[in-house]
Amino acid sequence: MTSIFSVLRLSLMIVLGALLIGCKEDKAASIGFWKEDDRNFVEIKENDGVYSAVVYRPSSWDGTLEKEDFVATYADGVVSIGLPQGPLPVLHKPDEDVIVLFGDMTYARVDADSTRMELDTRLRQIALDIKDCEDLQSQVNAVRGTFENNTACQAFMTPIFELKPESCQLFYTSCNSF
Repeated sequence: MTSIFSVLRLSLMIVLGALLIGCKEDKAASIGFWKEDDRNFVEIKENDGVYSAVVYRPSSWDGTLEKEDFVATYADGVVSIGLPQGPLPVLHKPDEDVIVLFGDMTYARVDADSTRMELDTRLRQIALDIKDCEDLQSQVNAVRGTFENNTACQAFMTPIFELKPESCQLFYTSCNSF
């Protein structure tokens, strides 16, 4: 009789252990670095039961890469990203190892270390380009409205555009008003 209880207790412990491992895998399934395209990335992290999400996306202002941190939660098997408009559930499709956001944006899992390094390099370059962009915009602002004709405007703007970093958005650069 005692051996039957021991076998049952051992079986119960194995089943409970398997369930707990299954829950742990469920939580970890959407944790990682995810890529929709070359401009949209999401990193979902968990540290001691605290979830967070880092979103990399094009800036709505100038199209350059921007990074934003969000609090995330885990409940009932779903990670949700805390957006100002409300929680955004992260649907993990294990058969494809992708996550889906907003119902139709599919992100594939990518290597976290190399992707983070690539994105940090891009963000550092954008930060370095800001000073160059500000200097070029100051030059444009200083001569704005002073050109006598389109040719003079083009002669000034051509080297400005050659020096302009890709991440730079300049204003008042059109010579079409002549």
